[in-house]
Amino acid sequence: MASAGVIAGCSTIDAGAAGSRTILGVYTGESPLSQLKPFEQWLGLQHAVVVCFVDATRPPAKLRTFFDDVLTDLWNSGYIPMVTWEASSQSDSEVSRNILETINSGGYDDVIDRWARDLARWLQVGDRRLYFRPLPEMNRAGTPWSTATPRDYRIAWHRLHRRVANEGIDEDRLQWVWNPNATDVESPPAEAYYPGDRFVDWVGIDGYNFGDAKPWSTWQSPDSVFTPMLDRLRDHIDKPVMVPEFGSTSRRQGAFRPAAKAQWIQSAFEYFRRQDVRLACWFNTDKETDWAVFGGVRGTDTFQGGGERYHTYSAYRQIATGHGVQGAKSASAGVLSDDAFVGSGQ
Repeated sequence: MASAGVIAGCSTIDAGAAGSRTILGVYTGESPLSQLKPFEQWLGLQHAVVVCFVDATRPPAKLRTFFDDVLTDLWNSGYIPMVTWEASSQSDSEVSRNILETINSGGYDDVIDRWARDLARWLQVGDRRLYFRPLPEMNRAGTPWSTATPRDYRIAWHRLHRRVANEGIDEDRLQWVWNPNATDVESPPAEAYYPGDRFVDWVGIDGYNFGDAKPWSTWQSPDSVFTPMLDRLRDHIDKPVMVPEFGSTSRRQGAFRPAAKAQWIQSAFEYFRRQDVRLACWFNTDKETDWAVFGGVRGTDTFQGGGERYHTYSAYRQIATGHGVQGAKSASAGVLSDDAFVGSGQ
């Protein structure tokens, strides 16, 4: 439990009705739709949420392309985007450790305001909506904003929230996701960074089982990956819980063991169901190790589609199409019910 005063005025995350369905989301890379078509042909189900990333300092023309092409194409294809908003240096002379200082001093206001205007413009069409995940994993080393103090992080979040809110965007269209890493790495505890209930709609926790794919890592069950952080946050915060990024390697005991990863996949979804994790997004890209469940370097099975043969994990398909998981309700606008979108029920 955090020391007194770290998070003021917060109650507890209610585990709710354990056994409710988990909304299915995914990250498939920089060109999501090209990967999603064969993935979902194999899966027999459409993911409800697709994670994407954007650098807030993109030139205006490229930022408009992100809205008009990436986000619009996702929405029109029946997905709710989850936008991971990242702040980077605006010039070669600006070092990453000054990014939150730049935001807090007003030096990022033009960037934020341009983003907020484009966001409001995009959300005004039809019944579009999205999840907004700014500055995630602040409690691990390696992100430009992780070197700041928790106080500087909270101030930056408040400034971003206020300037986006000035565009008149309401919670029916935009849900704010505060998203620490499952493990504090060379950083103050995650709780210290919490911006406060007024500024957050969902709590997200990113977590991975690295197995022994790295010199510093060991095989971890979903319970070992997520429970310590989840229990800590439940002591303080009254918000629905999601997992915006999760995955497992197959590397265990010195060898790649796809069967072990298949078991981990099943255990993870069962864990989310028991713990009332209401949205979970698999990281389907072989980045640091073999995370993918479709189209990666290995699997337990293969799938032939569009002239290509893909490695697959049938465990993902079996559990994703079961009673405990919810994909998109249809390929039409809306995707999720209003209650499901805000995390109050499915």
